[in-house]
Amino acid sequence: MTVLRLASCLPDALLPHRNRPHWTCCTTPTATWLRLPATDTSLAAQIPTTGIFSENANGSLTPQALSLPTEPPPAGPWLPLTELIPVTPASCLLPATTENKLPFLVSHAGPTPPASALLASAGDLLHWAASASRFRMQTLTFAASTSMAFVRGTPLPPINGTSFHFDGPLAIPSGYALAAHIDPSWVARAIPLPASAIALVFPPGEAEIIGPEAFVTLSLAALRRSFPATPA
Repeated sequence: MTVLRLASCLPDALLPHRNRPHWTCCTTPTATWLRLPATDTSLAAQIPTTGIFSENANGSLTPQALSLPTEPPPAGPWLPLTELIPVTPASCLLPATTENKLPFLVSHAGPTPPASALLASAGDLLHWAASASRFRMQTLTFAASTSMAFVRGTPLPPINGTSFHFDGPLAIPSGYALAAHIDPSWVARAIPLPASAIALVFPPGEAEIIGPEAFVTLSLAALRRSFPATPA
């Protein structure tokens, strides 16, 4: 394993690595330490450090380019980054509140594709997650606002909310659809929609953009960190 002595406590550069397996951190009175597989060392190149070490069998730390340990093993406990870095997805307003009307029309339609997303209250989602299995939730992701959550994946939680189907990168309420002559790629360019982002589209042409960084895997722990003031 490789161990990094971090230049600061949980720097922002760790955020992209929050869900990496086998990456753990511990804090001692003198430093914060990051342990990761040696094969992942190159992935941590952008993380500010004050030392890079190899960990030997008893946990002692040997600096790069040296052969003898110079640091005692950090006492721990070593905790996964998911427990140390709270879920703080990019702020998004759910439902959409943008005042700009966009040049497309969403209207009532006949049968639409099956729902694969749900806009629900944080309280309802937390209540369901409290008794749902980890395996049931691991196929779902969510983005959070102050009191609402937008859930993606199937099967969706059986709770109240507004269901959505996707037309390209556009999430459209069930029972609604774009006008037949409008291509979703045109709408994406008109918004404009950043790469890999999605847009929640509401009649009569309002949209809310959610970037990919806003979504995290659904779990009870992630929901509690996202909605600390909401009882389950």
